[in-house]
Amino acid sequence: MKTLIVYATKHGTSEECAKMLAQRLEGEVELVNIKNSAPPSLDGYEKIILGASIYAGNAQPEIKEFCRSNLEKLKEKPVGLFLSCMFDEESQIRAALENAFTPELVSHAAAACAFGGAFKMNRLNFFEKLIVKMVAKEYQKNGKLDGGYDGKTDISTVSDSKISEFAKIINAA
Repeated sequence: MKTLIVYATKHGTSEECAKMLAQRLEGEVELVNIKNSAPPSLDGYEKIILGASIYAGNAQPEIKEFCRSNLEKLKEKPVGLFLSCMFDEESQIRAALENAFTPELVSHAAAACAFGGAFKMNRLNFFEKLIVKMVAKEYQKNGKLDGGYDGKTDISTVSDSKISEFAKIINAA
């Protein structure tokens, strides 16, 4: 059983999630960062997993184009879709999935979810850090982030349990 994980990442969280997922999948797994590699052929793979990070409300154009240009082939195989993002409401996640991968592909997917996200402060530019500080304040107000935030510490909501549950579904597909 060969599984292909195609992902796009801005600051590395989707890549980390893809690697965590690959460790939990049965059979041979190949990882392809579509931002650094040519789009792979889907031939020879029984299952396909697509992953993207959400940055400023959108997924990377490379993953969107890959889905559009391979939609018919993707619909012929078991597919899993994941996001790395800070969204936690189902309506936000569903909208982001449909925006990143198309509503048709989301409907076809055996599994589709958000694994959580991360802010890696050493990888952000000045403006991104300002935005993270604003988001962190909002998270603190809503009780989603404990204590004071110093603006220097990485924040991660990546869920090992969500990745494990996703892997179980894909392994059974």
